[in-house]
Amino acid sequence: MQAMYRSGDLQDFGGIMKLIKRLLTALLLLALVACAVVFALSNQTAVEVDFLAFTLTASTAIWIVGALVVGGLLGLMAGTGVFFRLKTTEVRSSRKIKRYEQEISKIQADSA
Repeated sequence: MQAMYRSGDLQDFGGIMKLIKRLLTALLLLALVACAVVFALSNQTAVEVDFLAFTLTASTAIWIVGALVVGGLLGLMAGTGVFFRLKTTEVRSSRKIKRYEQEISKIQADSA
């Protein structure tokens, strides 16, 4: 019985999957931009925001998108802190494992 796929076919399949992923990402991004434009055009009513001594006036869409951007940036900064803490823990653990492996090798060499 012959193999259904050659190894080259699987590599071609990976390239096709990457292309499909890029196309789907582009379509999703395009749909997101279209929704943002429709949202901005639908919410052009001016809104005043009083904060301490400042009074700022902008459309509803500007305030909502601004809040989204600020929230996204704050979430990104919080996630970055967690990432670096976990990465530091990983590096320390890797060093300990390497040191323990060296000790085991030394003990095995001494016992032989």
